[in-house]
Amino acid sequence: MDFNIQDMFTAYETVNSHIEKEIKRRTDLAAKPRYQSESIDKIAEALSAAQGEYPCIPFNRKTEMWSNEYSDFDTLMKHIFPILSKYQISFTQRTEVVEDNVMLLRSVVMHTSNQWLSSCIRVNPPRNDIECLDSTLIDLKREQAKIILGISLEGDVRDDDGEDAMRYVEQERKQGTKQSVNRKQESYQAISKEQAKNLTMNLMDLKISQKKYSRSLNSEN
Repeated sequence: MDFNIQDMFTAYETVNSHIEKEIKRRTDLAAKPRYQSESIDKIAEALSAAQGEYPCIPFNRKTEMWSNEYSDFDTLMKHIFPILSKYQISFTQRTEVVEDNVMLLRSVVMHTSNQWLSSCIRVNPPRNDIECLDSTLIDLKREQAKIILGISLEGDVRDDDGEDAMRYVEQERKQGTKQSVNRKQESYQAISKEQAKNLTMNLMDLKISQKKYSRSLNSEN
């Protein structure tokens, strides 16, 4: 069996490069907070005071498909922004594209103390056109704003203890339909320092093995 030493070392170097990049990526994630500033005492106090003054937000729209009443994003924020401003809180939302062209919606709550909170969700419209993307974004912006700012709506029909979601799952079960699963998903979970240490040691062992093997080949020649 033909054996190409150069190809083997090239493969080793490729593996080493991927391992080193993954170690750096995950240790960087572990080293710094991803969703909040190092301290949040001042922004938590300001947000708590603001939440105590949130008004009752009226429903002003009705869905065409289900005839459910809801508060649209514009109405929601018109009622909330003046109170956030009163307590020196700002709120922004933006999209960003990460690995594999995955689009994320990031919402950030900021305070004049330089403390901040953020939340992130994947944007996955059912169709690849601008109208569907815009509709999906608006819905995600409204729901994410409600979550991170602590906004609740009285009489919200979607607050049904998960009944509607479970009804769909039950229908799928009765019909015997298998839900598709996307197995290629990027993991954004940060590894621990101990895991990073173990990966580094494994990489070092691999490099040592390479050097020993190279020396043995040189000695034979």
